[in-house]
Amino acid sequence: MASIIACGGKFRASICVNRKRYTKVFRLKEEAERWAAAKESGLRSEADKRRTTHSEVLSKMLSPRLLAALEKTAYTHSEIVSAAIPCSPPSGIYFLIFSGEVVYVGQSVDIFARIGSHLRECRVRPWFDSFSYMLADKSRLDDLEEWYSAALVPKFNKFIGPTRRRGKIPTTSYTKGQNVIGKDAAVVG
Repeated sequence: MASIIACGGKFRASICVNRKRYTKVFRLKEEAERWAAAKESGLRSEADKRRTTHSEVLSKMLSPRLLAALEKTAYTHSEIVSAAIPCSPPSGIYFLIFSGEVVYVGQSVDIFARIGSHLRECRVRPWFDSFSYMLADKSRLDDLEEWYSAALVPKFNKFIGPTRRRGKIPTTSYTKGQNVIGKDAAVVG
């Protein structure tokens, strides 16, 4: 932005663009204003011409083959940020799956740590090949695990009489694939 200062019956015009200061003295204030506007406009357009985009920098640094691969898989900053997952351990219900069949339903206050422990347990004889999970509040974990266990009847969940946590048998009958918790939770994974 230009500044015009009267000094000794003349006018000093000063502008600063990209941390460089330009100054010139004029007899009339109007001349100083015109010079400052023209100089600032010219300097800014030169700076814009010199400015390079990220893709121009990448194209100079990378081979055409690698650049083509990046263009197909590169995410924008906003896509990366919008897909971010909070760093706190996610609590919820997890489903261990083998050959397309849910074989175990569990709950955890840290889903990924618990699945990791299952993976360590089954190194010798794998009993699941994939997993899915549903985020849920800690206060609902017992009920949700009970509901999904009753609905899916996975072969590696152990049922001894009434369900183990609350000592009650679910009163609702479920069919496979039925949404048993309502619309406030989603299965992820």
